[in-house]
Amino acid sequence: SMPCGRREVDLCTMILEDHFGATVAKVGSMCLREKLTLGALAVAMQRVKEGEEKIPLKKVRRALAILEQHNLVQIGLDSGYRTTYETNPEEVQNMMTFPRACLTAKKLYGSAAEAICEELASKGRLSCSDAIRRARERMQLPAAELKQKFSWLAESQFLIRCPPVESKCRGTPVYALVWEKFAMPDEIAEMPDATEEEEAKQANVNLEEDIKPDISLLKASRKRKAPGGEEKKEESKKKADPDAAMLWRINIPRFKRYIRDEIVLEQVCGRMRSNDEASEKSAQNVEMAMRALLKVAELRVPSPDANQTPPITLMDVVRAAKDAEMSITKQDLDWAFSLIVDDSRGIVRKAGDSGGGLYVLDFDKALSLAVDTHVDSLVREQIDSKAVRIRRLIRSRGYLEEDTIDKTVMMSAKQTRDLLYSMLEENYVCVKPIGRTNDFAPARTIGLYYVDQAQTVRTLIESTCMMLRNIIIRRLQLERDNKHLLDRQMKMENIMNAINVSEVDEEEKIQQKKEVHELYMSDDVKRNLEIFQKNLSLLHTSEIEVEKVLYTFRAYLRSVTTRRFQQ
Repeated sequence: SMPCGRREVDLCTMILEDHFGATVAKVGSMCLREKLTLGALAVAMQRVKEGEEKIPLKKVRRALAILEQHNLVQIGLDSGYRTTYETNPEEVQNMMTFPRACLTAKKLYGSAAEAICEELASKGRLSCSDAIRRARERMQLPAAELKQKFSWLAESQFLIRCPPVESKCRGTPVYALVWEKFAMPDEIAEMPDATEEEEAKQANVNLEEDIKPDISLLKASRKRKAPGGEEKKEESKKKADPDAAMLWRINIPRFKRYIRDEIVLEQVCGRMRSNDEASEKSAQNVEMAMRALLKVAELRVPSPDANQTPPITLMDVVRAAKDAEMSITKQDLDWAFSLIVDDSRGIVRKAGDSGGGLYVLDFDKALSLAVDTHVDSLVREQIDSKAVRIRRLIRSRGYLEEDTIDKTVMMSAKQTRDLLYSMLEENYVCVKPIGRTNDFAPARTIGLYYVDQAQTVRTLIESTCMMLRNIIIRRLQLERDNKHLLDRQMKMENIMNAINVSEVDEEEKIQQKKEVHELYMSDDVKRNLEIFQKNLSLLHTSEIEVEKVLYTFRAYLRSVTTRRFQQ
């Protein structure tokens, strides 16, 4: 089972509504709360509040098919051997990582790789041939280049193959436990250059087509209908591709490991930036040394949940820097690592002198420092900067009485008490009652303040989920309120495109475009459109950044839990 709090359920429901609409969101949120059979789910969709529309069985099936296509629902069997469906909240929230994943693919491998990731993000899963075909039709790129970029993404494990279905048990698919996760297909569909007429015909087909996953896997009823004409056409089209049965999707854990590496760089390199030219050169060397160290760590520790790396020699880092064509010498690397060890606050530790020097990269320490930064910033913003001093004191010294705290921080008893109670209310500090006698009478009981960082982070995860949900709601409302502006802009662009393909002379085209622009884009409309686009961009950016903070909190909790089990 996958535990899921109320705030997390609300966030997942809003993400599903944003991507797929209200019907899929209702079905997905119902399966978030418990495992349900198709029959139980259909009955639950009929029990709606007054004023809400009932969802028929056909739409429930369609919603489950969409969720399964995007790997958001887990299919299993209950004790009565009936097929059950359960929404995976982690996979739903992973959909917020898609914009960052597409940007990372573009940064590393270019716009062709970004187009492939966008197609896989929008369709859930596709075969290699289908993904290349769709990206080629949309971006007008050569198939050979797209295939090369696809193979690079698979080789670097940014894309992963979906597990093949080994068998079926009472209509429920049983997936293979072992398969080649990153192996490219031996053969893909041939894609010769299409003529303009064929491209126009294909564009019309693409406008009408929709995702059609294997609904037969999701049907709980024993009765099965024979496939219709359209389904047969779809099957014959799939059989035309040699790799139609080999489906791929975006490997989100790999992108999250890239985010974790970014957090490590921020914690180490963020403290060393300066306007001084010599200091700037040192900061560049430190950044290159850290990037080379992370490249070695990627090969040594492929797991995204690793606590730390094994000892890495300086010679391995030198080879990694040379392979990555970094302009840094061994002497500069050695000097950079001496700076890093002194100033990284324990993220990089020296473990020996063999091989030019042995270094250990501690991911848990980097996550812990990143969380400390976020928590201190929140305490400073919500309460006061003096509260940050008190919390740091309690965390460094352990269990402290109120009298000891106000004497140490040199503040009045009333001010200290007010700040402690404010932090206690927000779960930034905790209090443990200690009785001087066995009866725990209030007069003979003292309270010791302490910091439970894991508990604080759990509270912050709840509030961060609520914040993300509010951002999505605000963005959708902004788009609805300004829909008329977008429609106006789209009409103007369509008319402009029609003018471009018309057979009139250039001067007439310029005159017509000017008239259309004046008609559709008055000063007020233009100003309102700019304000809308600025606000929308701000909300999108906030959503991506808050999602990164949420990942930081969760990764920290996972590292704390792992350490406790290891101890």
